[in-house]
Formats: sequence, C-alpha cells, structure tokens
Amino acid sequence: MYYSKLFKALLALGAVVVTANGATIYPKSLQTQKGSNSDVSLSALATKDQKSTQDSWDKYIEFYGSSEAFQGVFTFDASDIDASSVGTYTLDVNFKGPVSTNQVWSFEFFDAATNTWIQAGDNSDAKSWKWTSLSFCGTNDFASLVADGNIQVRMTSTEGDDCDVDYLAITTKDGAPSGTTDSSSHEEPTAAPTQAARPTTRPSTAPTSRPRSTPKPTKTPTQAPTAKPTKAPKPSSAPTKPASSTTGSTSPGGRICPAGQVWSPAPGTTWQWQLTGTIDTSIDVQMYDIDLFDNTAATIAKLHNDGRAVICYFSTQYENWRPDAASWPASVLGDALDDWPGEKYVDIRSDAVKAIMQSRLDLAVSKGCDGVEPDNVDEYTNKNGLGITAADQIAFNTFVATEARKRGLSVGLKNDLGQVKSLQPQYDWALNEQCNQYSECSSLSAFTKAGKAVFGVEYSGSASKFCPTMVTDKFSWLLKDLDLNAKVTQCCTYASGGCAAKAAHQCLSYNSKRNVLEPAEAIEELAEPVEAIAEPAEPVQEFAFASSASSVIPFVAGAFVAALALFL
Repeated sequence: MYYSKLFKALLALGAVVVTANGATIYPKSLQTQKGSNSDVSLSALATKDQKSTQDSWDKYIEFYGSSEAFQGVFTFDASDIDASSVGTYTLDVNFKGPVSTNQVWSFEFFDAATNTWIQAGDNSDAKSWKWTSLSFCGTNDFASLVADGNIQVRMTSTEGDDCDVDYLAITTKDGAPSGTTDSSSHEEPTAAPTQAARPTTRPSTAPTSRPRSTPKPTKTPTQAPTAKPTKAPKPSSAPTKPASSTTGSTSPGGRICPAGQVWSPAPGTTWQWQLTGTIDTSIDVQMYDIDLFDNTAATIAKLHNDGRAVICYFSTQYENWRPDAASWPASVLGDALDDWPGEKYVDIRSDAVKAIMQSRLDLAVSKGCDGVEPDNVDEYTNKNGLGITAADQIAFNTFVATEARKRGLSVGLKNDLGQVKSLQPQYDWALNEQCNQYSECSSLSAFTKAGKAVFGVEYSGSASKFCPTMVTDKFSWLLKDLDLNAKVTQCCTYASGGCAAKAAHQCLSYNSKRNVLEPAEAIEELAEPVEAIAEPAEPVQEFAFASSASSVIPFVAGAFVAALALFL
C-alpha cells in the first residue's frame, strides 16, 4: 500500500517512472494557445482511472473546442532518459469525446531536429463519449524529439465539440525498434529537398493548380471566413451494396467500372500523379491521375488495357491557355491567383461557371476517364475578389460531385480540409498536398474511416521520415517534384509487403451515397459487451504495475524526498 501511495505521489510531482527496460513520463506543464480547458490539476493526467462513461470531474481535464478550435502544447521532462537507448516509444491517452467524423482531436510530437510537428494520431478509434485507451507509436528517432531535456506534444481540434482526457503519458522501451525497415534499401530522389522550417502561420497548400515550368508554391491565403459552412445533407436511407467489384477494365480500352457505376478506391490504393511531360505508363500502380486536356483518349485506353483506373485533372478556375478559355464570360472573373500567371478565380455561384464544369465533365466521359480531380475547390480561403463564402464553396463542391456522379465519374475532394466533415459523404476519395509538412492530416481520416482512399503528396522532406506514419494511417502518399513529372517515390515501398499488397476497389451505383459510418458505429455498439468482459482485467494489470514500484528509481532527488515526507 505504501509503495502504491509513493508511486502516485511521484507521478503528481512529474518524476520519471523507470522500469527494467524503459520509462514513463507525464506532462509537467500545459500552454493553452487556443480555446480553453478546465482548472483541474495537471497531475490528474498521471493516473488512468476513468472507464466506460465514468465522470469523476476532478480526475480528468476537459478541453473546450466547441466555440473555437482548441490548441495546446504539453511539455514533458525527459532530462533523465537516455535518449540514445530508447528503441520504441508511444504516446498513451485515455480519451472521452466525440467520434472523429464529428470532430477531430489530434496529437502531435514536436521534432526538435527538423523544427516540425509530426502527427502521432487522433481520435479515429475512439468511441462516442466513452473512455477509450489510445496508444500512438512514435515513428521519428526519440532523440530528435528532445530539446533542452524536454519533449513537446501538441493537442489540437477542429471546431464543434469538447473532449476529456484522463491520462496522458509518453512510454519508452529500451533496445532496437521491432519491425523497423531499413530505409537504405529504398530508392530516394537523387536530390532530396531540404526540410522546410516550421511555419509560423499555416501556409496554403501548394500547388493548388496545375504546375508548369519552374512553379512556385502559392502564398499564404487570407483567413477563412468566420461563418461556419452549412452541413451537407445526410442520406435518407442506408447505402446500397455495391453492384459489382472488379480489379480490371470491363473491356479492352474501356473504363474500369461498368456504365452507370462509379469507381470507388479503398484506403491503400496505389497511384501515380503526373501532370507534366509525356505520361510514363510503366509505373505499377492501380490508378493514374493525369491532365484532362493534355492527354488523349488513346493514352487513357493504354492505361486501361494495363488495368489502371484513370483520373483526369482539371481546374475549377479560369486558365487562359485552355481550349475552352473563350467560353468564360468576363463578368465571372475575379482576382488573379497569386504566383500563377494566366489564372483567375471565378464566381462559382454563376450558372455560366457551372455550365463550363458540366462541359469539362462531359469531356472526361468522352475520353474514357474513370473519375475527375477538380482543383482549386477551396477558393473561399483565398483573396478571390468575388466575396465567395464557405457556404458558397459547399454548394459548388456538392454541385460538382453530383454532376460527376450523374456521369458515372468518380470524384475526389482536393485539399479543402476545413470542409471535409461536410463534404466527405459527397465524395468518393480525397487528395491532399503537404498535409504532413503542415501537420494537418488528421481531418482526412474521415475518408479512411468511411472506407475511402486518401491520396496525397509531399514536395519536400525524406520519404523515410513521413512514409511510416502515412502507411500506418492507410494514406496513399507520394514524394514528388513540384512540377509533378513522372518521377515518384511511393510510400507503399515502406510498408510490409511493399507495393505488391494492393487494396481492392469497388464499383458502386450512382444511387449509393456510400455513407458507411452509421453501420460501422452500429457494429461498434454490438462489440461493447466484449469490452465490458475484458475491462475487469485492467485493475489487475494496474495493481501488478503498481506493485512493481519497489523497482522505481526516482531520478529527481528533491521529488523523492518531498514524496517520502508525505508518509513520515
């Protein structure tokens, strides 16, 4: 009993708890940068004592992100850990709050060596307002996280709700990491870009439009409107089952899915993105994303004959070199896109603009494209000169998705992370640029949670650094040059089984809304009795751990003396 009390006292003082082959550290301070939190002592996070729907107010901290997105940084004292001896480490959280489809709560490690935030995980596996133990495995070298003896962990949220945290700890184990991959055997770009410095403000994703010669990333957009976007309507009935499932084209040169059905890629689908140069059709992937105007039906047929799905890229904004440039009325043109000569924002509320989108979708059908990648669908976040609002963007993006589906075209949501929650049910997959670099990938888990692929690229950094996280999250990620030529490094090469382990896709009827979240939640509810049976074993495990406190070696002598004084 006395050892157990001493153990808890040391935790309250933020000491390092050392076991035979590792250590556990707890936060010593919290800097709340956005939103707010309850005034419960930080020491509450050192003891995991909440389960199921328990609500002991003084034993957890509540974080408020309903009125504005929350952001806070926890500091852990790692000065007494030999970082060079750490083999594996995890961030362990006991979490209660909304499911990630309603609000995303993310946890990130700060990599002091590269000055960047690295995604650890989020609440994707949490149950709705029931305590859930989450454990996120670290992918970077542990030593790179330590600066001046401290480790920082950032907790962020989107707007919409609050959450509770009962336990937060970093647990290390000594020795070589198990299951690590020797990155030296993987081909890297001949000149890997230098790691970008941590941005002081969130830059815009780049490039948001088709790159040309010596392109530059877009500048930081103006702040998004404060008005919340309207929610996309929920399907009125449960989704229909796929009419068929296929892994190749239905006929020589034909589309991957039968007429009237939509190609639906699963998480982990392999792909190649090439928007410049002659298309290299030899890359062994399941999907190619190529330019709609610059490629012929014959190129698309060649890819189909090789068993590839083909997505066709086009911008939803004005480009003065496109064949249909003359069809844009001057009255719909707005401000020029920064750093993209010849491009202008357009009034997406206009019937004329919508008609041009329909014509481009018809062109995609005539060329045999399986789907489309509409670009620049986050116009409302940029200075467009037209007063486009978040609600206008939701309406337009929903229009484009609906028109694509009517034509049997698969459609992906490009960037627009702020509206993922509203638009995910309307789109078949997502595509993102640089979410890893800017530590904003967490909201994309809404797609993988719904069984939909997330495609993406980084334009800088080392694939061996960001790929393990992307593979774990089932994101289909690439390292590409900024001009999006044929050169590519695929993250699936870092996965067990390599790129040979390819995901299956489905062909879904247009009438299927594909919102599989509700059935999945029902399955989770059915699984709860099994967890209830398993829960009684936890106190036994905790008691065993507390009993091992006889081997606890506090490294902070003052903390030990102060704790010991409690029992004299």
